[in-house]
Amino acid sequence: MLASITCGCSSSTVHDDERPLTTFVRQGTGEAKEFRVLPVGEEQEWLPALWCPSCQKWQPMPPGDEWQRNPALRVCTKTKTALVQKP
Repeated sequence: MLASITCGCSSSTVHDDERPLTTFVRQGTGEAKEFRVLPVGEEQEWLPALWCPSCQKWQPMPPGDEWQRNPALRVCTKTKTALVQKP
């Protein structure tokens, strides 16, 4: 006797208000702001940010997943302090 097994995954939609807040830095101005979703039309202006505990400033993250693979990119260029995701 053959048994049919159906493995399904429910497709659920994540609503914007369920997304975590992420800090971004605006290119050019250095303005830091938290967003759940970047404003439409401004996606290229904002870069994800990491916090420098020594400088007390948000620093733009390196592109892609480079910051995870290269430890040298996870330190502040000024103070050489390790950058963190949240202060």
